[in-house]
Amino acid sequence: MATSQKSFEARKTRFKNGETLIQSWMDYSSGNAKITKGALAAFILDLDAKDGTVTTTFIPVGNKQNERIVKVFTIKDTNPTCLEKRIAGISNYLNGDFTGSTAAKAVTGILKKIRPKYKKKVPGTPRGAGQSPSEKSFSSIVGHGDRVIAHITALGVAYNPPDANLTVANMQTLVDEIRQLNKDVAKKLDPYGEANRARKAVYDGTDGMNKRITLIKSYLASFQGGKRSNHYIEFSQAIKGV
Repeated sequence: MATSQKSFEARKTRFKNGETLIQSWMDYSSGNAKITKGALAAFILDLDAKDGTVTTTFIPVGNKQNERIVKVFTIKDTNPTCLEKRIAGISNYLNGDFTGSTAAKAVTGILKKIRPKYKKKVPGTPRGAGQSPSEKSFSSIVGHGDRVIAHITALGVAYNPPDANLTVANMQTLVDEIRQLNKDVAKKLDPYGEANRARKAVYDGTDGMNKRITLIKSYLASFQGGKRSNHYIEFSQAIKGV
């Protein structure tokens, strides 16, 4: 979001600079309803509104994502009871008290998927030639948690870890919380996605910023001197950020 936001903000700032020039030109009187001084001023307000909606709809998404990541993956030493840490603890416990068991092997295998070790990219090979940690994702983590719970549940009363966070009940509670957070994030992504599409249209759509820039340049090229006229050059430089 941050990168795209900066890109849109930069484009809007340059367009605003160009619009400021237009408002200062007494001889600017385009007859095209999309690029009159009044229409451009109103369009700037629409740009600001669309950008603002993207920001406001992202805030609840970001909040839920932050809440989720703390419960799922290890963030240095700040969240020792996250799911990743708990699965590591279960793996250690099983390899100690249930050495060689199916459960021990299975949970250790799941942990390796969450914490994969990949070969380094061979020097000189193109980007992407290495492997990516696809298993370490929020879409797969709930499934990993469910499988760990299934394995430790099957051990029955013999499964008695010293850390209460690793019990079947507490593991189930955490995995259910993460499952719900996945749903919450997905729900909040809907309005955010709609806001992004609406903003994309006002920047790049048929009546968007790019189209209006083209129309403005065509009009300015009709002044004496054409594309070498002061108005055309000044507006072009403003749009480029010169």
